[in-house]
Amino acid sequence: MNKKVLIILLVFLLAISSVACGSGQVSTKEQDSTITGEENERLELSNEKIKIVIMTTEFVNAPKSGDQLSYTELAKRTGVEIEFQEFPSSQYSEKVNLVISSGEYPDVMKTNLNTIAKYADDGIFTQLNDLYEKYGQNVLKEFQKDPNLIKDLKDDKGRMWFIPRIDWCKLHMSMVVNDMLLKQANREMPTSIDEFYDTLVAFKALGDDIIPWGAGQWTGMFQHIYNAFGTSEGSLAYEDKYYAYAPYQLQEKTKACLKFIAKCYKEKLIDQEYYSLSDDDKAPKLLSGKVGFANFWEDHTVFGPGKRYGTEHNYLFMNALKGPFGDQIHDHRHPISDIFVIPSASKYAARIIQMYDFMATDDGKTIMNWGVEGDTFITENGVRKYTDKIMKHEVGPINGRRNFGLDPIGMFYIMDVDSWAESVDIETVEQIKAKEPYLKKVYPYLTPTTEESIRLSEIMTDVNTLRSEMFQKFIVGELDIDQEWDNMIKKMEAMGIQEAIEIYNAMFERWKNR
Repeated sequence: MNKKVLIILLVFLLAISSVACGSGQVSTKEQDSTITGEENERLELSNEKIKIVIMTTEFVNAPKSGDQLSYTELAKRTGVEIEFQEFPSSQYSEKVNLVISSGEYPDVMKTNLNTIAKYADDGIFTQLNDLYEKYGQNVLKEFQKDPNLIKDLKDDKGRMWFIPRIDWCKLHMSMVVNDMLLKQANREMPTSIDEFYDTLVAFKALGDDIIPWGAGQWTGMFQHIYNAFGTSEGSLAYEDKYYAYAPYQLQEKTKACLKFIAKCYKEKLIDQEYYSLSDDDKAPKLLSGKVGFANFWEDHTVFGPGKRYGTEHNYLFMNALKGPFGDQIHDHRHPISDIFVIPSASKYAARIIQMYDFMATDDGKTIMNWGVEGDTFITENGVRKYTDKIMKHEVGPINGRRNFGLDPIGMFYIMDVDSWAESVDIETVEQIKAKEPYLKKVYPYLTPTTEESIRLSEIMTDVNTLRSEMFQKFIVGELDIDQEWDNMIKKMEAMGIQEAIEIYNAMFERWKNR
């Protein structure tokens, strides 16, 4: 065959391949019935060294690069080199939509359940059941550690579409209290809503410059109070009970909670600038020592200011507050913290699952959580410890290890809780153990059909906007809760909240039966 003919033939074949990969309209059933030799090849292992592209989100102080320690070691063991395409979280949904519309897919893409549900029957993503069964036995064993995890990994038809980042540490936000103000006010650590209120009043009496209750960085301010009242701003699932939309289904508790918060705001126990503060604005207030109570992520700053910044005050962990209805609930992170799909356009589906399965082995967990012995960690008397390269990193050990690709955010892997515990303050580990009795909330991964997803979006966008606006006005005193509550509920009903709850309940029943 002469060179010119060969070039024409290659161009023709590439054009056919581009159309087939870019259309995204072949149904799963049709795709299964027309599997080509090339399709079989991508679902089988090979020994060649390959490079895959992973599209994901950026995370502050945790850049991702295929040149980082964990990924270079991973490449040595699996033959899979990684290139990351990172985008800001604020732009990510738009980027995903652009990729899907263009048909120019990476090999792996971070996404969400709604996107998967929307395109599950269009042949865009690779169904992973057979691949997990064939190449992911270590991963399947990991999934079985949580009885609900397998249900969360499947859709209502039993199909598995994604690769999860598994985070076992149960970390979440906690309410904290300024130890210096607690001592000055001669108060004990509050354990109930009534004690919490009395302590706020005592803090206010310390001086006009004191903010009894302020905002922590990167957190919602009132979630722990909703928990104490046994309600939520959205869904609530615990003790075998499921409330698709607590503000509507638990109106008595929600009204009581809002009245409590509004009372605190009116009495200036809450930072009056709360709704206008940026995250950057919050930090100076917290460091000043003038804020009494706040919310923090447990692994970063619960004990942070005193230890990290040399301030006189410190913030001490509080356990779940007991509310007026007898509720005492603490949030915890679902073990699935990120999800990733393999587009059908990728040639390397089997190799990607094989690589993920290696991450679930002891060697793989070591590489992704600890790094390399003698470099990023050592072993003393059978106990692993990070070296100074991690523990004395300029951004601290938590994010410092992520600069080596360890415990990555925005990347799939399996967490080793011991490595996480080594990187945080010992009090953080102890506080998570202390709150175990109060971890009553669960978050099932509900999967809507395409029609349900569209309808829920139509209803809940308006309902949540209304709720957010009305709750803020209730709290700051612009509207009276008793006078305006029924009007808000009628508006929610006109928007379709009852239909949305029926859809969510149907999804929950399907989830229980998976």
